[in-house]
Amino acid sequence: MAQRIMLIVVLVFMIVITVLGIIYVPTILANVRSGSGLLTAAATPTPTPEPPTPTPEPPTPTPTVAIPTATPTPTPFVSGTEAYLIDADTGTILYNLNGTQSAPIASTTKIMTAIIAIENANLEQGVTIQQADLDQVPAGASTAGLVAGDYFRLRTLLDALLLRSGTDASIVISRVVAGSTQNFVAMMNNKAQQLGLAHTHYSNPHGFGGADHYSSPADLVTLANYAMRNPTFAGIVGKSSYSVQPTLYTRAYNWSNTNTLISSYPGADGVKTGWTDDAGVCLVFSARRNSHHLIGAELGAKTYDAVFADSTKLLDLGFSKES
Repeated sequence: MAQRIMLIVVLVFMIVITVLGIIYVPTILANVRSGSGLLTAAATPTPTPEPPTPTPEPPTPTPTVAIPTATPTPTPFVSGTEAYLIDADTGTILYNLNGTQSAPIASTTKIMTAIIAIENANLEQGVTIQQADLDQVPAGASTAGLVAGDYFRLRTLLDALLLRSGTDASIVISRVVAGSTQNFVAMMNNKAQQLGLAHTHYSNPHGFGGADHYSSPADLVTLANYAMRNPTFAGIVGKSSYSVQPTLYTRAYNWSNTNTLISSYPGADGVKTGWTDDAGVCLVFSARRNSHHLIGAELGAKTYDAVFADSTKLLDLGFSKES
């Protein structure tokens, strides 16, 4: 009996153990697995991969803006505003700076004044200076110092006109040749048209003032080339001075050539200077060398020293081209 009871107790205990195993073992196993995973993760954590560092793109090049280097302004060859030079025999242009631009021309006007007198009057006729002539001389204009009552040959007044740049002489010549200044100026403009001086107009015989009085370096060179072929004209402008001896009819005069290029440049033989506030310093010049004859003009220079230096450079340049 006791053995049966013991057997029953053992069976019941085994049944209880079995039931408990069925109930709790899966849970325990799950916990063990979970715990094992946690331990493993803690022991050897799997690194979280970092995103790859992006390769930097090359910077977009900034366009380089070239800063222009200022070009030095070249020194002008001449100081004037216009200039022109030719071979007088061939007509070849050797230098041209605004050569056909019209501008005030001051006393270079007197080249035309002389030509009109030479071609239209008896140069041996006697002329008495009148006060009415002298009263027409503009204030500030250059004069030959003529005195009313003095008596000259017309030829002598050309020396006063071209060497000393006498505005008084230009007015006397105008009266003697044409009867009045107005008539004489009309003759000057007609001659300009005959010579094809398209950029030239005269309003007086001397060039001192006048809004409608102008020419261009090219026209002045054309006129000078024409004038220098006249022996009377060329003979006057090639002199360095001229003296009038006193007589019963006139006092003494001495007229030096205002064109000092005559004495400073070898071969220079003419032609005429000029100056006014509006025109600046002007010069028409001529020189001969090695069978070449050059004629040039410059307008609007600052000083006489500058214009004579410029004409020297221009002639040197021209002769170097002709050699």
